[in-house]
Amino acid sequence: MTRSQALRLAGSAALAAAVSLAARSLSSGLGASGIGALKVGVRADIAGVDQLNEANGKYYGLEVDIAAEMASRMGYAGCEYSTVTPDSRKENLLDGNMGCLVACCSASGKRRENFDFSPTYYEDQIVVAVEKSLLITKVDGLKGGVFGTLTGANTAAYLANNLYERGFIDGKVVSANAVNTDVAFDTWHLYEFESYSRLSDAFRSVLDDDTRYLCKCGVAAHIIDANSSLATKEKLQELADVLQIAAVYVLDGNGDMIASSTPVKSYSLSTDPNESSYEFRELLGGKDELVQSVSTNGSTGEAQQFIGMATRDERGYASGIAQIAVRPTRLTNLPKSVKIGHALDSVKVGSEGFAFAVSKDDNTIACFPSDNI
Repeated sequence: MTRSQALRLAGSAALAAAVSLAARSLSSGLGASGIGALKVGVRADIAGVDQLNEANGKYYGLEVDIAAEMASRMGYAGCEYSTVTPDSRKENLLDGNMGCLVACCSASGKRRENFDFSPTYYEDQIVVAVEKSLLITKVDGLKGGVFGTLTGANTAAYLANNLYERGFIDGKVVSANAVNTDVAFDTWHLYEFESYSRLSDAFRSVLDDDTRYLCKCGVAAHIIDANSSLATKEKLQELADVLQIAAVYVLDGNGDMIASSTPVKSYSLSTDPNESSYEFRELLGGKDELVQSVSTNGSTGEAQQFIGMATRDERGYASGIAQIAVRPTRLTNLPKSVKIGHALDSVKVGSEGFAFAVSKDDNTIACFPSDNI
């Protein structure tokens, strides 16, 4: 299971049952006895709230229970549930296809123009979920990233307004498709998905590609570039553990290994163009980053991949290489370039403010737990 953490944003969503104002006269007779099932629109894809078990065709969750209790108190024989989405629920209610919605519908001001809402039965806050191993702890660390929300919900509007108020964006749309489900802003990109399952699939697919590994390599490269005193096997192993990668290697300007988290005592980039390590010499010749193709470890038979980023001196010349090894689960597309400075805009290494710092004066590596770093 992918571990994630939530970055909390201001704003909340108050969920309530909704009835069409046009059909308000019907509500006065809802308590009449002897009537059939109450037609209720619910969601089908939110675990614990509204979820459809496709094996038996039944709905389960908090809102399903609320609808059943409501129908019982009003004298209905039961509920007839139908699946709605944020895009379809308004139309279904206004067209009279169902008597009410109990479908994660927030009682926003604009919706009150068409709907009559019950008292609020659930309050929630808008959060941004990111994969924990990316070490992003502040919203500002997501600049340049892609945000996913649900179509038909008001989350995207809340998100855009909140980011604007924070100074995260200037509020101007750079580009957008016809239905505003693919919108580019100056510092972020918004995609809207028709269901939580598709949003979840997209979240996992993005996190499984090479971009994640390149970001981790960027973290290691910046740490080493900022202070090259991390040169012990033990400290590099701590860094590898924090970044959840197989190994970290530090190479000098000649391509010779200074230190690594592995038992290997010496290693140099090959000078033979036919050898797999040779292409990393491109990082010493001006290239910023390199994502090598997946290979198989001859000893263990496991899939492995090596990623490298150049470290640079004060004049901007390549002074060495930070290289990481990963055991990928899915490797498809080459990632976009991730600059070292951007990769570390708001990185926190460790759960207690644990940071690694490097000095270019020597070849040792140190780590410093400090509230000031």
